[in-house]
Amino acid sequence: DEAGKALHYRRCASVGLRYSAAFECVERVRWFADRSFSVEIRAGTVAALLDAPLQAVCSMDALRGATFIPVGVERCELLDAARAPAFAVATGRLTAATDA
Repeated sequence: DEAGKALHYRRCASVGLRYSAAFECVERVRWFADRSFSVEIRAGTVAALLDAPLQAVCSMDALRGATFIPVGVERCELLDAARAPAFAVATGRLTAATDA
């Protein structure tokens, strides 16, 4: 599954998650068959940069009808820190408590 910015934030809103403009920094989310994901982020603040990968997991409610509570992200690589807003790509994989 792939969602651009507008679709991602519509999905978030459909499960009651609404973000201020400063935190609407997810540019694209990609979900893969093995429950891994990548998130392209363009953030103006560190707080928004850290929040964006977690937003992707929370929006899974709209796709799968299941609730996920994000507790971490495997990797977040800042690709363009010289300019604001910074561009980053975060990756992770959904795991259940029984997967650990």
